[in-house]
Amino acid sequence: MVIRQQLKAALASVIASRWVVAWSGGADSTALLHALIQLNLPQPILAIHVNHQLQANSSLWSEQCRRMAAQWGVDFHAVDVAVVASGKGVEAAAREARYHAFEVLLESGDMLLQGHHADDQLETLVFRILRGEGLVGLSGIPEQREIGQARLLRPLLFCSRAEIEEYVAAQALTVIHDPSNHSRQFSRNRIRHDVIPALKAFESMAAEHAAASAKYLQQSGEAMRELLCVYHEEHIGRDRWGWWCKPIEAMSEQSVWIHHWISSVLQLSISGKLVREIVNLLYLDVDRRGEVRLGTSGCFYSYGGRLYFVKANSSNWTNELPVCIAGHGENYQIEATTSGLRLLPNTYEIRLVEAAGKILPAGRRGRRKLKKYYQDIRVPWFARGRLPGLFYQGELAAIADILVCEGYQAKEGEVGWLLHHEFD
Repeated sequence: MVIRQQLKAALASVIASRWVVAWSGGADSTALLHALIQLNLPQPILAIHVNHQLQANSSLWSEQCRRMAAQWGVDFHAVDVAVVASGKGVEAAAREARYHAFEVLLESGDMLLQGHHADDQLETLVFRILRGEGLVGLSGIPEQREIGQARLLRPLLFCSRAEIEEYVAAQALTVIHDPSNHSRQFSRNRIRHDVIPALKAFESMAAEHAAASAKYLQQSGEAMRELLCVYHEEHIGRDRWGWWCKPIEAMSEQSVWIHHWISSVLQLSISGKLVREIVNLLYLDVDRRGEVRLGTSGCFYSYGGRLYFVKANSSNWTNELPVCIAGHGENYQIEATTSGLRLLPNTYEIRLVEAAGKILPAGRRGRRKLKKYYQDIRVPWFARGRLPGLFYQGELAAIADILVCEGYQAKEGEVGWLLHHEFD
């Protein structure tokens, strides 16, 4: 049968110590698991069922999969996950929870198999076209990739939904029907039930053609990434303020380069629309400040002709010297030195510093505006309100390792301390 033949061909050159099937109990993953068993390959098989606990019958589905696995003589593991939408939407949150569960369970040498097919690829391309995505997004669902310490493979990506349903019917397989797949609440479901049938009425091979186009785009994307890698050394880096990227002067349009930096280097998923907004940051007037927030991941800024990405963080400090401090999205380390901050009888309080007001740097004459001091030592505008200040009895004594105020510097023969700080 087509499914078995496609699976056998896809796995022929794959090296794996164990096959791990992502098994929802639906038609796609059930056909995949059943066909894999029929191949009688030497590697052991583990079926993983992730219970998202979003449906009333979800526990029953887990038990149904457990019974079928026992009947087929396959190792089985069910895992319950908590889906917290937190602004991402239920589908995205469920996907994130599911893949996290896979990463925890997978071992080195495992090959995770998923039942995505050509119709899934078509839905993905339509969905991403409507979002205005570029080359990376329109490359669709990748046939394989790394996941944790293992690899992921979608061996049925060039099979149609109809071929999978034919296999399920021919083998009289029992499958689970998730009612959420028919809910018009989700954009992908509306595409599946309203848009795809119209496309197939116009072109019966739409799914197969979409799968082929996605493959070509993936190959083009890989070639582009290889070409762009030659610019990494001089145009991409990281300093204490975050991850940065400089425009490539030879390129008249920076969107492809910036998208490459974000998706391939920062490993972040982003729409073409947001990429264009980020590129526009480069062309703001010098006195204008802009930012583009990427969900809960972090924020993009421009400064000094560069784009910066800074991970989201809580900007809360409750630790006291002398210790090593670890925060969310920020790194700190205390260093003993012959200069720097003097240790006083009471401990220092660490909290944010407002950029307003005046300071008196150690060894300097006359007070000066903190804002001007930041400008002189080239502290980016987006970092100024997030730097950790060390306060002694309510008075500012130091700011990270860039300022020690008069009266708080270590004296000759004393051990001083510096609070090194950088953004992730």
